Amino acid sequence: MKSFSAIALGISTFVAAASAYTVHNVTVGNNTLFFEPNSITAEKGDYVRFIIMSTTHGIAQTLYSTPCQPLESEDAFYSGLLTVAGSDPSDYLEFTIQVNSTDPIWYYCPEAYHCQSGTVGVINPPKNSTESITSFTDAASRASSNVVPSVVQGNVTIGDSSSSSSSIVSSSTSTFATSSATSIASTTSASASSTETSSAAITLQPVFPAALTALLGTVAFLF
Repeated sequence: MKSFSAIALGISTFVAAASAYTVHNVTVGNNTLFFEPNSITAEKGDYVRFIIMSTTHGIAQTLYSTPCQPLESEDAFYSGLLTVAGSDPSDYLEFTIQVNSTDPIWYYCPEAYHCQSGTVGVINPPKNSTESITSFTDAASRASSNVVPSVVQGNVTIGDSSSSSSSIVSSSTSTFATSSATSIASTTSASASSTETSSAAITLQPVFPAALTALLGTVAFLF
């Protein structure tokens, strides 16, 4: 039988395989028309969770060169137009995407003239470039129309699809749909909801069943 230290090495390898990611919260409708913050930096594998806090808003991917118009791609995200029914935190709606590269991701709100009014944002703005959130907002203000995408898509579950959200974020037991925005009515308390809707990023450590399977195989080999 292999030594205990060898088994411990296999376990540490498993832990390393479950890499950390960060959840970036972006709110809209928090007594303002704008996304807050409207410019963030995220690593590949991170998540961006949009939290709609009042009235009607949407999140649609676009290009810097075509503000207020949807990106024509099967991978582009769009939340649909989401209307918050009340003012309680349990009424808030969420739409979450995963960042799959560090390339700039531009987005806007297709409701009414929100895009022209400054409801736009960017994930990973270009560095040392004239393509800034300020110039993008200015270009959006001059757009002739605000186009609503035809397909709702792109909402994802934070962490591994087989993991429950309560094991990932201790302050919430919310579940996340795979193709539409979700309510956070199942938050455990008002204070927990406040934590959830903070604009601060949260670093999380998920557990992946596939990595667990690999660990069991490693332990079996060591014996």
